[in-house]
Amino acid sequence: MFSYTGPKGVDVTGMFTNRDVLASSTFGKLDGTQVLVGTPQHLAACVREKGLDMEKVKFLAVDEFDACWAEFPEDMELLLAPQETPRRTILCGATISDEVAAAIHEKRWVEEAGDLRVADACRVPAGTRHRYVIAADEEHKLVAVTRLLRKDLKELGPDSPPARVMVYAQSEETARRASPALRRSLWGEHKMTTLLPEGREPLLALESFRDNRTTLMLATPYHCRGLDLPAVSHVYNLEVPSSAAAYVHQAGRT
Repeated sequence: MFSYTGPKGVDVTGMFTNRDVLASSTFGKLDGTQVLVGTPQHLAACVREKGLDMEKVKFLAVDEFDACWAEFPEDMELLLAPQETPRRTILCGATISDEVAAAIHEKRWVEEAGDLRVADACRVPAGTRHRYVIAADEEHKLVAVTRLLRKDLKELGPDSPPARVMVYAQSEETARRASPALRRSLWGEHKMTTLLPEGREPLLALESFRDNRTTLMLATPYHCRGLDLPAVSHVYNLEVPSSAAAYVHQAGRT
C-alpha cells in the first residue's frame, strides 16, 4: 500500500498493515531503513514482535498527537517510553489541549519540553462561508446535502479552480449509508472516491483526489487527521462535529 515517491537516496519503509509487522519481525524488512512511517498500533506491534528496536530511533515525530494518544494510549506509551540513547521527539497537533500538554511535560516524553506555536489560536480561515441545514431525519438530510452539493458545483464558473469537495461522516456506518446518494448526485467529469477501510486503498484514493481525478472525497474525520489536502473548495459535514476544535479541524480544510 505504501509507495515512497520523494527524493532518491533515502530508504523509507511503511508500517501500515499486519503483513508489514510480520515482514519486519520475521524477514528483517527494516534492515537498512532510514525513515519509518506508520500508524501507532502497527509501529507498537512491530516493537512488541522485536522487529523494531526503539533504542535505535534517533528522531521520533508524532503528528496529530492528541488523536493518537486518545485512540491508542498503550501503543503511544510504548513508543514514547524513556530510553538510554539520545532521541529527539516532536509531538505535533493543531488541537492539543492544555491538559494534554501538561501530561506531555509530566511524563517527560520530550526533553527540555517547550511549545512551538505557529498561530495564536486555531481558527477557520477568514472568508469561509458557514451554512447549516435542519432536517427531520437522515433521509431528508441526505436529500438536502446532495441538492446543496449539486447547486454549489453548478455555480462554479468556467474560470473557477477545479472543485475539490470533502464530505465528512462521523462514523464509517454513516459514510456507507451516504455513499450511494452522494455518488448519484455527481455528473459528467465529477467523480467520487472514499477514504474508508472497505473502499479503495487509502493512498490511491488520496492520489486521485490530489491529482483532481476525483471531485469529491468521502471520509470520516479520523481517517483524515494529519493529511495535507490543499485547495479544498467545499466541506460538508453530515453530522454536527463532536466539538468546536473538531469543527475547526474539518472546516479549516478550505
